[in-house]
Amino acid sequence: MIVGDGTLKLQLQQHARLSGVEQRVVFAGFHRNFIDLYSLMDISVLSLLREGTPMALLEVMAMGVQVIAADVGGVSQIICPDHNGILVTSHDPKAMSDAILRLLTNPDEAARSAINGRNTVAKQYSAERMARDYETICSNILAGSHR
Repeated sequence: MIVGDGTLKLQLQQHARLSGVEQRVVFAGFHRNFIDLYSLMDISVLSLLREGTPMALLEVMAMGVQVIAADVGGVSQIICPDHNGILVTSHDPKAMSDAILRLLTNPDEAARSAINGRNTVAKQYSAERMARDYETICSNILAGSHR
């Protein structure tokens, strides 16, 4: 499944057709709510070229989907390689392909990675945790202004 309507959509559709996999690839187009799509995925591949901290990565991990992501921006602060996902070098389709095959041929590793990913998000990126962090920041600011 390829989600989005980026500039490469037509090129990707043509590539799928020429490769003989057109019937096995879903071009889902643009979606505002990805949650329904995440539940359909076995593996999420984020072939990012540039990114800060992608919310899609946190969302898909929270849904218990195995993750393979390009090591760009803040991705390496979320993914702990071989624990809760697989990091690959950006612009390296061979590494991305190898990682996909690795998860598809090692279901125990994939399941463990998915569980660890869900736990990572629950512990480090929950709304409660973020609220506590903001509260701490605000408290520190206020304490500093009364000195």
